[in-house]
Amino acid sequence: MFLQLFTSNVPTRDQNLGGNPTRIVGSERRKIANVSVLRTKTNPQEVVKSARIAGQAEAEVQLLSRLSRNQLAAANSWAKAFSTRVNHASAMMRIKESVQRDAAKLHKGTLNHNLTLGETQANLGGYDGEFQRASEVVNF
Repeated sequence: MFLQLFTSNVPTRDQNLGGNPTRIVGSERRKIANVSVLRTKTNPQEVVKSARIAGQAEAEVQLLSRLSRNQLAAANSWAKAFSTRVNHASAMMRIKESVQRDAAKLHKGTLNHNLTLGETQANLGGYDGEFQRASEVVNF
């Protein structure tokens, strides 16, 4: 699922990570309920069996804690990478907007410059034409 976050080209409003971190899986509550009341009588085999189960439970907790720590570290790293990509994309969008504004400014300046040159040339042509006609009258 994390791979899709980094390879998706189409942003969506719902950036759901998938899974449900509010749902706790496992049978620990049932296991706790099973040992919550001591029996009225026991024997050495039950004590040994209980010790083995306790050891398995302790080992499972150690393994589960390490698994959790490693998975959380990986998820945090992926989240930081995603954040870096988002920040990079935002910065690139700002740069693109700035370049577009500058390009528009240049284009407008060029259009105004060309219009001014055209106006000046037309004005000069009209001025020159009037003087040509006047000189023809004077040189008549």
